[in-house]
Amino acid sequence: MRQKIAVRRNECRSSGSQQGLSSSHKNVAEVNAYHSAKEYPGDVPPSEIFVDMQGQTFFAPINGAQVPFHISMVKNVVQPDPDRTATYLRLNFFTPGQTLSKDAAPATTKLIEEHGQSSMFIKEMLYRSRESQRLTAAYRMIQELRKRFRQHAAKAAEEADLIPQEKLVKMRDQRIPRMADLTMRPFISGKKTMGTLEAHTNGLRFTSKKHEIVDVMFANIKHSLFQPCENEVMVLVHFNLRNPLLIGKKKTHDVQFFTEVNETDVQIRDPRHT
Repeated sequence: MRQKIAVRRNECRSSGSQQGLSSSHKNVAEVNAYHSAKEYPGDVPPSEIFVDMQGQTFFAPINGAQVPFHISMVKNVVQPDPDRTATYLRLNFFTPGQTLSKDAAPATTKLIEEHGQSSMFIKEMLYRSRESQRLTAAYRMIQELRKRFRQHAAKAAEEADLIPQEKLVKMRDQRIPRMADLTMRPFISGKKTMGTLEAHTNGLRFTSKKHEIVDVMFANIKHSLFQPCENEVMVLVHFNLRNPLLIGKKKTHDVQFFTEVNETDVQIRDPRHT
């Protein structure tokens, strides 16, 4: 086995020296959960799969040694049907030569492109245990870690091209222009976002009833539209922005604040009040 590994390393080095010279100078975002073994958690069991949520890594026993794997390299985790004597857990990894799915992180894709010709990759591992609780717990924790990592990666991708706004300068005067009971679109969370809109020195601040805050700087407003309540059921102000804002989990170039004005008319026409 060691001879095969040595032969494979020589082949990878030779092919990498011929084909990968240009790619070795590219700036690749390497995935480093730990810089050294000294940073490993101290409570890693010697012969069990251990998940480090904070480090986004899990440790898998290989030939008596605990080997760390970053969660970004995991393609999927499968728990096959158990037999009469044991429970199984299969770990599948991203490797060179396969079509990477949309779940693969950009850093994973770059890492495979950078080191695919010069390094060895593990394609899959299968673990067997007579105690089903341990592998089942490891399966659930790895799945949860994969979910958190994908959410974090999606958020980072959304925020990658966002231009930071200047900080809001609040008015020190107590007479701050303020409009209450406004609805904001797009919604921050839930089916409806209501709150208060305030005008300050260099921008607007909307504070929802759940204490969520959205700041719109005057310098970032490209166009502003005002719709009065003439022949309309609502009065609103609409802002088209130069640079997008991250509201909720999505980027948007448009923010709108409005309030409905037909509530009084409905109450008057209610037969219970006649």
